[in-house]
Amino acid sequence: SSSGISDFPEFVDMGMVNDQVISHYDSITKRKVPKQSWMGKVFDQQYWDSTTEDLRGAEKVFKNNLQTA
Repeated sequence: SSSGISDFPEFVDMGMVNDQVISHYDSITKRKVPKQSWMGKVFDQQYWDSTTEDLRGAEKVFKNNLQTA
């Protein structure tokens, strides 16, 4: 990674409510996952799969924009 730190993601998405992380995606795991137990109960697997795909696309756009700049 460009940071020089091993295992440091280049892209991160975090969902937050009231200063609490409720979901997380990064360029290493390439999966959006719940970070609060209630999030796993409220949303089904289709939600996590769909938003994971959306974030993979956003990650590609982000990296492309950095290369273009």
